Amino acid sequence: MARPANNHQIWALAIRPDEEDTGTTIASADAEGVITVWQDATSATIAEADAKEQALVEEEQKLQNYIAVNDYRSAISLALSLNHPGRLLSLLTSVTTTSPAEDGSLSGIVAVDEVLASLSDSQLSVLLCRIRDWNTNARTAVVAQRVLHVLLKSYSAQRLVDLRGVGRDVWDALGSYTDRHYKRMEDLIEQSFMIEYTLREMDQVMGSMDGMEIEVV
Repeated sequence: MARPANNHQIWALAIRPDEEDTGTTIASADAEGVITVWQDATSATIAEADAKEQALVEEEQKLQNYIAVNDYRSAISLALSLNHPGRLLSLLTSVTTTSPAEDGSLSGIVAVDEVLASLSDSQLSVLLCRIRDWNTNARTAVVAQRVLHVLLKSYSAQRLVDLRGVGRDVWDALGSYTDRHYKRMEDLIEQSFMIEYTLREMDQVMGSMDGMEIEVV
């Protein structure tokens, strides 16, 4: 119910019970003689919420069905429209971890490359925002980088920059965290060289000791 436009006290109140599932009607009269009619919309609000929940369940089932039959275009489009980043991440993770990857595919599956290369502007905007979020976490950065690579190869820089809903903050975040990931990879590579060197030196030392006789005193 909305509150009265004035602050006058209510002097009279009449209630008519719900007769046809339209909600209880309440009439009030204030000190100025203004009569206001109220409609209890509780049942309608609950019914609307239930209908939305049921529709969401049905959409979720459709998404699962699309994934089960490898209908990637429908699955990705529906996941983007449902604003369901978890489902979308799970789907794209399964694609990018496909082993072995299909020949000539950037994402891992050629059909997914084709879907990602033919998204609408609104879908691109949503996906880039999702990639930005995934890219901030080292555990999901790999799939984020893989999908971002597909998009950068599939669309012109001008189209990506002109997308509505993708401001400079999105690109700054993508660049900043990407630099961190590459720096971490460089550090790991340097550390692997040190480990390789240490193991090689140990092999040489152990090899030279193989022909030595140890005298016990």
